[in-house]
Amino acid sequence: MVLVDYPEGIELVSLSTPVWVSGHLYAEESIENVSYADGASNVESVYTLTASEVELYQP
Repeated sequence: MVLVDYPEGIELVSLSTPVWVSGHLYAEESIENVSYADGASNVESVYTLTASEVELYQP
């Protein structure tokens, strides 16, 4: 799992919406509480990507 740090945010249709992310990837373990439509859960990640740009993926 990769945690993407992007303070500007981006609106997604669903959690499975594909996106293209550019930025700096580094190894950093973290546990974040993520809210879903049906509740919340702690999600563990091993990598963090500090995003400089995020856009919806267009095949």
